[in-house]
Amino acid sequence: PEGAALGWAALRICLVTPLAEELAFRGYLWEHTQRLRPLTAAGLNAALFGVFHAVNLIGGAPGAVGIQAVCAACTGFALCGTVAYYRSVVPALGIHALINLFGGLFPADNLRGAGLLVPGICAACSVLAGLWMLRAEEN
Repeated sequence: PEGAALGWAALRICLVTPLAEELAFRGYLWEHTQRLRPLTAAGLNAALFGVFHAVNLIGGAPGAVGIQAVCAACTGFALCGTVAYYRSVVPALGIHALINLFGGLFPADNLRGAGLLVPGICAACSVLAGLWMLRAEEN
């Protein structure tokens, strides 16, 4: 029973959730905001993706969930850039699955002081990568 539960959780976290979220945000929402400038569409998409992750406040620690929502928004911005650059949701789905896998394998237990450094660097790098890909797409 424990192995089966662990296997289902891994499948849900690394495949089902990324698939559903990518189809909803970088599939449907991205497609329906294309009349906006790419940076505006990506910003809107990222903001909604961050707010969507705030639902984890149900049963979660507010500080950790707030950090997760900000990181999710920054990652969502980069994933929009990925979809724009590659013209496919598939690379974004793979990246999202890897993020969830590593988030499960290496949970952020210390989100104070230096413990904020890794999520902060990841968020900044996500925004920079998204900007680069969106800018490359605009040119």
